[in-house]
Order: sequence, then structure tokens, then C-alpha cells
Amino acid sequence: MPSLEKVDELDDVNLGAAAEAAEEAEEAANAAKNLLEKNKGAVTKSIPATKELADEIASVGLPRSRQTVVLIETAEGKTIIAAGGPDLTAAQKTLARGKGLLVADDLPGFHAEMTAVATAGEKGLLPIRGVTTNKMCRDGSSSCFNQLSEMAKRGGYELKVGPDGRSFEFIKIGE
Repeated sequence: MPSLEKVDELDDVNLGAAAEAAEEAEEAANAAKNLLEKNKGAVTKSIPATKELADEIASVGLPRSRQTVVLIETAEGKTIIAAGGPDLTAAQKTLARGKGLLVADDLPGFHAEMTAVATAGEKGLLPIRGVTTNKMCRDGSSSCFNQLSEMAKRGGYELKVGPDGRSFEFIKIGE
């Protein structure tokens, strides 16, 4: 049977080891807390809406004259892909998902831009900029440009289309 001195000595060793383990655990917890704080609000890396990416995904689908592909970046860091005339093909959806894009639900008969914006609304995302493989239609009262401009105005934004007719962004009015 161990002596009382031996028991006290073992208790001191065990308490010392426990205190050391507690300090290490606290340091690890603080490091994790600092990392979380540093990345607070960070979203997975945003995928830029580029003409090259839109063209790459469009290339596994129909000829450009028959389908428009759109990419729309959102304030929340997600990039939505959609198509119109017709919607994305299965091959396009697979490629898009593999690249980390949010694939819009099919909306047969709707333009690509409207399909992407509808998906943003359904998911609670705020569109900020985008690009299409074909020029955004501007003819008639139901053109994509007019529809998006009206939606943007109701939300306090203005739609700006680039000189190429394919890139666009939503600018907060008054900023």
C-alpha cells in the first residue's frame, strides 16, 4: 500500500498534468476563437462572373444563337448560373456545379437573366453584377433590360449595362 506521502506526490503530478492540459486546451480554444473571429461573416470564396466562365459552360450546350447563359454574383458570395431559350442542359449543370456555381432552377420560357434573378430572390440573395454570353435584350417593354431596371428601381438600385451589352451591375441609387 502506498504511503500518504506517495499519494500526495502522485496527486501533485496528476494535478500538474491536468493544469498543463487545461492550459493547452485554453490556448487551442483561443486560437480557434481568433480564427473564427478573423473569418467572421466570410463566405466561401466568391466565383467571379466572367465572360470566359460563361462561355466555357455555354460551350457544352446549344449553339450561342439558341441559348443565352448568364452568371450573376451576389452580395452573399454565391454566383448563380442560369440559361434561357432553353434552360441549362444536364451537362452544363454538372459542369457548373463542379465549378462551385449555384445552378438556377429551370424556368422554361424565361430569359436567362430573369431566371437567375428569380433564383436569387428565392434564395434571399442580393444580385450585384453579372455577365451574359449574348447581349442583354433591350427591345420592347418586356425586354430583360426593362424588367431588370424596374426591379432594381423598386429596390433602390439602378441597372448599368456595360458597353459590350453583356456585362451589367446593380448600383445603389445615391451612392
